[in-house]
Amino acid sequence: MAGRVLDNMTQGNLKFSAQGAKAITTADFQMAKEILTAYGEYIVKDKAQDVATELAHVLAGRKTFNYEELRRDPKVRAIAIQTLFTPHGPAGYTDLYDRHGYILFHPDRNVEGHNQLNWEKQYPETTALVKRSFKEDNVSGYFNLLR
Repeated sequence: MAGRVLDNMTQGNLKFSAQGAKAITTADFQMAKEILTAYGEYIVKDKAQDVATELAHVLAGRKTFNYEELRRDPKVRAIAIQTLFTPHGPAGYTDLYDRHGYILFHPDRNVEGHNQLNWEKQYPETTALVKRSFKEDNVSGYFNLLR
């Protein structure tokens, strides 16, 4: 009888331990996911601010902008389009559009010269973020990639 009680207690303890370990692992995974997501978002925001600052410096003093001429400038293109890397490879990129949604620079040159607002049906979340950026500073969110 004592052996049976010990077996039952052992089984109960093992089950309780397994449940506890699973709960801790799930909580650790969720916390790591939140921390890494926040860190990734910070890196993207920091890169976007660096690009904006550098472009503002390079374009300072120009009263009008000829977009075709800007696109031919390799220095401006290199600043506007930058790849965001992780240890596992590229994770995204920067691009540039004007205050009306017109895409000036994009890694896919076929996208340049188009207006994001014309793609609202295909990319509603992206277009909503672009529209918000016309009125607000530091708009953040996830773009559906135009590729």
